[in-house]
Amino acid sequence: MTVVVSACTVGPDYRRPDAPVPAQYKEAGWKVGEPSDAIDRGAWWSVYEDPVLDDLEKQIDISNQNLKAAEAAFREADGSSPRPAPPSSRPLI
Repeated sequence: MTVVVSACTVGPDYRRPDAPVPAQYKEAGWKVGEPSDAIDRGAWWSVYEDPVLDDLEKQIDISNQNLKAAEAAFREADGSSPRPAPPSSRPLI
């Protein structure tokens, strides 16, 4: 057991080396982030000026609308819009 414990020691004269941090790496002028996620950024992909990417984005936009319409139709037909409460929370008669 002594051999195992002694293998983890560094030595009796270990001193932590100095590691000075230059002033340019310190937190001067730091401030809390202010996300602007609510701002509509429009067609962000247009900065690449790629017609293939533009076409793909148009297809995705159409597909997303079709998917939303299909989900709404499914929920309406299924009768789960809005979702009913789970059976354990319904009153027993």
